[in-house]
Amino acid sequence: MTFINNLSSLRNLDLSNNPLSGPFPAQGLAHLKNIEKLDLSYTGLDGTPNIQACKSLSRLERLESKVLSNNNFNKSIISCLSSLPSLKILDLSYSVSLGESFPGQGMFIFKDSSFNILKY
Repeated sequence: MTFINNLSSLRNLDLSNNPLSGPFPAQGLAHLKNIEKLDLSYTGLDGTPNIQACKSLSRLERLESKVLSNNNFNKSIISCLSSLPSLKILDLSYSVSLGESFPGQGMFIFKDSSFNILKY
């Protein structure tokens, strides 16, 4: 997703229902410093980026709403998204393979868990 590198002023991005596929594009998204709402639902994303890529998400200081529904992540995506300082709404519905249990303890890593919404 290198095309977004020059869109640092962008506040809302909806790429839902586009065939992006591949791993979650954390490093590419980190260039969107003013992004507030991001929708990557139904894009065919799968896997979780490495730790360094996840840490790059901390640059998204204004991101409040992230929709990642209907993709194919494993439960480690939750710890990756924990570096988002202003996240209030998180929709991972039909996206996370949890195995036998919901990783509730993983939700405590969010700074203000009372405002986080996780659908599964």
